[in-house]
Amino acid sequence: RNLAAQVASTAQTAEVLNDVGSVLADQGDLAGARSKYEESLAMQREVHGDRPHPDIAGSLHMIGIVLEKQGDLAGARSKFQAMLKMYQQLPGDNHAETQRARAAVERLETAAAPGEATALHRLKVPVRA
Repeated sequence: RNLAAQVASTAQTAEVLNDVGSVLADQGDLAGARSKYEESLAMQREVHGDRPHPDIAGSLHMIGIVLEKQGDLAGARSKFQAMLKMYQQLPGDNHAETQRARAAVERLETAAAPGEATALHRLKVPVRA
């Protein structure tokens, strides 16, 4: 197979793994969902490398949601922060996805210990009209 076909196949497999993760999450199998989301993320990084990409940001978001539901707020914040940074590089600060990412970070900021909130404040970018 040629390289383009391999990349397309890997991207499709990553999408299927993400979908399976969503089904598992809906069924309450958070550990299974997290595993599938992480597999999907790894494959997306194979396809897109270190470049920001909406699929990678989406996987970071899904992993963050699972971690939050599992009570790992620090882990969830880390994923949401990475997602926010990626969306700030992609569509920009005022895009709906960037706003959703910022809201996720801010939601967890309220659960952060007093000393932890400082690092989260550095991620905030003022919303422009």
